[in-house]
Amino acid sequence: MDITEIFQECDSVVGIDLAAKPHNETGFAILKKGIAKTMLLKSDDEIINHTLKTKPSIIAIDAPLSLPEGDGIAREADKLLVKKGFRCFWTLLPSMKPLTLRGIKLKEALEKQGLRVIEVFPSATQKILGIPTKKAGKEKLLKGLTEQGIAITTLHPSHHELDAVTAALTGIFYLAGRYEDAGGKQEGLVILPLNTMET
Repeated sequence: MDITEIFQECDSVVGIDLAAKPHNETGFAILKKGIAKTMLLKSDDEIINHTLKTKPSIIAIDAPLSLPEGDGIAREADKLLVKKGFRCFWTLLPSMKPLTLRGIKLKEALEKQGLRVIEVFPSATQKILGIPTKKAGKEKLLKGLTEQGIAITTLHPSHHELDAVTAALTGIFYLAGRYEDAGGKQEGLVILPLNTMET
């Protein structure tokens, strides 16, 4: 089964590249049947309302969605990601704390609506799948997502929107059972796609 077949099997998935603060732009993507529609949102209410309208099978958020146990600033998931060679910031670094707390709050609000939420890491997904990251330039990232079989309908999407599409793509792999996770259930898991779509 290849990625295009999996796209056809999965219902809509929402990907969110969450900003640390509501006055900054959050990338939001709806991926359904291989077609991605993206937009930039700001407030939590905007994000929740657009998500509820979509009625997604899963919501994939690029932000820490849990806290470390004990007094540390890093979760087991963070440490495992670094061991795998991915550049990951500790969850409770002063620069990360606002994003972490916002992510946890958003996850709780969405789960209260009966929705499923997973934590993802788009730059890791891009590296695993051989997609250029935003450091290589937005056009190369867009081309890499297109080569994954995704048709992005938005004209001139920002890198936040493209990371949101990548988050949604990770959600597709999750729904298809083609994923691995990093971390532990008590501290929270980060979902990573498997780097092959072969059966």
